[in-house]
Amino acid sequence: MCMKLTLRRLCRFCYGLCLAALPVLAAFVLTACSYVGYLELRGDVVEIQLIHYDNPNVGPARNFLGLASGPGRYRDFDNEMVQILEHLDTAQFESFLEAVYDEEFFGHVAARPNAPNGLIVLVMYETGEFDVISSAFTANYRADGGFESYVASWWGIERVIYQHFETDITRFLGRTPPTISDFNRVMRTAGFEVYSVDMSGHRTIRRIERAYFPPHHSEAGNYIEFTAFRGTGRTPSGFEALRTEILGGIGRNHTITEERISNYRTFHVSTRGNTSRIHMVGDVMVSARLVNEEYSEWLDGILESLFPARALPIAN
Repeated sequence: MCMKLTLRRLCRFCYGLCLAALPVLAAFVLTACSYVGYLELRGDVVEIQLIHYDNPNVGPARNFLGLASGPGRYRDFDNEMVQILEHLDTAQFESFLEAVYDEEFFGHVAARPNAPNGLIVLVMYETGEFDVISSAFTANYRADGGFESYVASWWGIERVIYQHFETDITRFLGRTPPTISDFNRVMRTAGFEVYSVDMSGHRTIRRIERAYFPPHHSEAGNYIEFTAFRGTGRTPSGFEALRTEILGGIGRNHTITEERISNYRTFHVSTRGNTSRIHMVGDVMVSARLVNEEYSEWLDGILESLFPARALPIAN
């Protein structure tokens, strides 16, 4: 009897100890993943640019030994990857610098990348040094483009960009992949019949839905296809396979448009009065093949509704 009471008290003690430790553990995890960052001016500013940095080689910040600490984790800045979107008017310098420098901002350190990518603000000093400021990677660089020091990512820098620059940055924001429910709703609203394809046992594809047009022509009509892969790592290979298939079936006279902005990748090809599309975000790919070109704008509207840009975090 005494032994049972002792064990019961011990279990209660351990249970209480675990409950007491949970808030501490949660605070530790949150602190380890996110923190308050701080940018400091390093001299006289001569130019501020809004750019798109098209970096296909961005990866985790690790050195040549594969370690997440120590020197050699970050790549130098490559001017060949820069597309200048806008030069900030000098009249806006003071307001922008006051909003960005010597002010605390929320960022994160977990899973930091080894280089910038996407929508970025460049703040250039008289010395030639410059700061790279973005939501995923904020750092200091030397005049020769060599990496100097990492500051943080900066959640919400888009709000500051929106308030000071004229460029519409909506297209550069992250996209959200559509769900099966989103696809079915949009397609049926547009007058499509939607059919599921049996993918049981498939190793790379989790789900395929096809929306045929005209209605009730699943055996003959062309279709828009929703493909959900088993993980984001499998989607790029699926994208490339479909791209190769489309290009293999067209003639010489065609036009191609490809774009990769933030996490959104698209491929458009037009030939002989028809057009094909592939749009990809995360583990989802939506494609349309051999649609008559007169429906191009209508098709683009459907794809835009399926892959909406993130809402800007603008305070009223």
